[in-house]
Amino acid sequence: NITVDNTPPHIYDFKSNDSDNVSRNDVMLNFIVNVTDSNTAYIEFGNSSLFNMSLLSQTGENSTWFGIRNLSELGCVNEGICTNKAIAYDQAGNINAARYNITVDNTPPAIFNLRSNDTDNVSRNDVVLNFTVNVTDNNIAYVEFGNNTLYNMSLSSQSGENSTWSSVINASELGCLSDGLCTIKAIAYDLAGNMNITRYNITVDNTPPGIFNLRSNDSDNVSRSDALLNFTVNVSDANVAYVEFGNNTLFNMSLLSPVSYTHLRAHE
Repeated sequence: NITVDNTPPHIYDFKSNDSDNVSRNDVMLNFIVNVTDSNTAYIEFGNSSLFNMSLLSQTGENSTWFGIRNLSELGCVNEGICTNKAIAYDQAGNINAARYNITVDNTPPAIFNLRSNDTDNVSRNDVVLNFTVNVTDNNIAYVEFGNNTLYNMSLSSQSGENSTWSSVINASELGCLSDGLCTIKAIAYDLAGNMNITRYNITVDNTPPGIFNLRSNDSDNVSRSDALLNFTVNVSDANVAYVEFGNNTLFNMSLLSPVSYTHLRAHE
């Protein structure tokens, strides 16, 4: 007796365990394919290089086959879409093929321009700030940022491979607890698992300025209201912004020296 078989195997559902179909070409992947044929002989798969697959399970004419390889071994050397094929052979010499596209991505995202809306980069750590960062990557997955504690950022906008991510949070939540310089990092991850980091320094300042020795050049502190007086005050603070003074009306003082401010006015 001889079995006549002129029908090619039915081969379908060729895929890998990489659900988003984007991978580095040095990552080991598990490829599987399903075949329907009563006389299946073997399966091979790959791109420019072909490897035999192993039988995983079989029920009647239905079988599942697998192979564990990285994309580089299969011939997916360059970045971009790589088409792999699985070829089923039966015992009569009939063949059929299925194809599976996967994107090779070995390049880390470009991440840059991490900043907040605090333009002088000095803030109390309980003030809510808007942090933004820019990323360039065709396969960006997500961005997280922080100091000791990391939070996911939200996608604000995207145009092609360029995207902007943001988060509204205070420095304390990010882990910047003590006064002084605090380094915040943002980490971008793409679908292939590549990552890259950028950093942003902000100074935490929860301490009020020390201000003392407000005086005028009138040593006895008795003056006509129309007399022009020179007022000075001393300030101790690494991040002092400005000083104002007055009674009912406030005026800005001028910086006289790194520790003193002055203002020349009649009584107002």
